[in-house]
Amino acid sequence: METLLNFAKGPLFRFSFAIMTLGLVRLFVLTILSGLEAKSKAKDKAIPKNYMWKLTLGFLLPIRAFRIKTIYDTLSMVFLFGLRLTPILLIDHNLLFENSIGFSLLSISISKGVADFLTITTLAAAFLLLLLR
Repeated sequence: METLLNFAKGPLFRFSFAIMTLGLVRLFVLTILSGLEAKSKAKDKAIPKNYMWKLTLGFLLPIRAFRIKTIYDTLSMVFLFGLRLTPILLIDHNLLFENSIGFSLLSISISKGVADFLTITTLAAAFLLLLLR
């Protein structure tokens, strides 16, 4: 059992991290290439930068959506916030990052108590979202 755990903490974790990083790089490159292709096919070559920034910020921070379905969107944001930040900022995971790949976010890690609170909040938000569906 100890051998399997050491394998999961070492080579398997590094492999998973490499796959994730390569996938993100691939996605970034494909997005840039499809944008360049769309620009080359467009008749009007000017890019409306203000509109682009408005769409990007609207995607990252969907504040306008809160006007329509306030409770549902608030629960969605709480759920996604907890789902993404809890594993990334947990101190044990950051120690695993530090030992495996030499990079971590130890300076902004959260304690187990805060992680427990975020986990319970995330589970409650998921349950309420299921009820609202």
